[in-house]
Amino acid sequence: MEVGTQLAFSLQEYLCHPESIGIFYLIGVAIESFSSKPEGLGIVHKIGLVVVFVVRVITLSILTYKRNQVWHDSETLWKDVLQKYPQAYLAYNNLGVYYCTKGKFKDAITVQLKALQLLPENAEAHFNLGVSFFKNGSLQNALGEFKKALALRPDYPQAWNGVGLFYVEKKAWQQAISSFQKALEMQPNFVDALNNLGRCFQIIGRTDRAICLFQQALAIEPDDPGIYDNLGLALARALCPRTPTGKRSRAKSTSGFKVW
Repeated sequence: MEVGTQLAFSLQEYLCHPESIGIFYLIGVAIESFSSKPEGLGIVHKIGLVVVFVVRVITLSILTYKRNQVWHDSETLWKDVLQKYPQAYLAYNNLGVYYCTKGKFKDAITVQLKALQLLPENAEAHFNLGVSFFKNGSLQNALGEFKKALALRPDYPQAWNGVGLFYVEKKAWQQAISSFQKALEMQPNFVDALNNLGRCFQIIGRTDRAICLFQQALAIEPDDPGIYDNLGLALARALCPRTPTGKRSRAKSTSGFKVW
């Protein structure tokens, strides 16, 4: 699943506090003061400067601790952002992605719909919402969002992959193949689409073509166990056409496919 990479607002305050700039000034002044000649600052002033310096360090340490609590996980971070920036599209979008990865699909859909209210012409937001619908079992809604994403951005390989997975669920293999092929036209090294296209060919009996696609995918992602599993089954079928598919034949239609 894609996550927005562009920032629609500044996150500077999540990285540091503006007050921390002053600490460097205090350090410099302290060093200069203590190394100065007797006619410089008096001992009382120097002690006072040390006290201010220590208080400042303690204050910044407390603020840093509180900020680290906000950074505890993505949910607390993006919720904190939304409290400060209620119109932050990216925060809604990324919070939705977080919920989706945690299996909280209804929560994901709720916040992703809010993201689209703020920025309805964003292809990525439609795609992410489509993924949440798909994982929640709302296949038609998912297809609708993938198509909206493609209407806004026709060269969106991840959305074409999503359309392909919709047709996989419907066992419409030719339509799925066409969708995965379109994804690969736009991104030839798209491992998920290579694997998924290979699975489609494997299912319809075009084993040689499936083997070729799995090998291409492994050349890009050589440590992917799922693709190795698919390749092993395809090679077994090629060597012995009557080799049973085993448990996979009774598995759900997306078995062996890469579904985010």
